[in-house]
Amino acid sequence: MIAAPMSTVQTTAQGRQFPKFDLARLLGTVFKPTFGRKICILIDLPDLAEAKDYAFLNNPERPIQKRAHEHFYLGLKNGVAEELALK
Repeated sequence: MIAAPMSTVQTTAQGRQFPKFDLARLLGTVFKPTFGRKICILIDLPDLAEAKDYAFLNNPERPIQKRAHEHFYLGLKNGVAEELALK
């Protein structure tokens, strides 16, 4: 018996439609936050000095950290934390 090749994540994802990113939906469904909970966003920085004054935002070698700042930190700061009753 010859087994059919297993599909990869890439071939399975082809043609799929994903909804627009929604931080409140992500946090609400994955973490199910409760009233007054504190939240912490952690990012990986090879040089911790880049955390001071958000220096990593000006480093072109840190696009993932910059996106985390934009989508998570600013998203929480600009209303999602209040929407989910987080601190």
